Amino acid sequence: MNTVEHYIAKVRSLDLYPDLYTVLEKSGIQVKIRENESDIELRARNFCSNDILGLSQHP
Repeated sequence: MNTVEHYIAKVRSLDLYPDLYTVLEKSGIQVKIRENESDIELRARNFCSNDILGLSQHP
């Protein structure tokens, strides 16, 4: 096993490997996401946008 594969295996074994999600829809700061490995759909708040307070949707 090379160094990169060993590192990735170690990260996965420690449960530190990042989960990947697909954004299905966005409504203000709320987003509907799907976990790519399990196809579970969830609703979450999007804190990594510039619209945390939801002011871009305000008239």
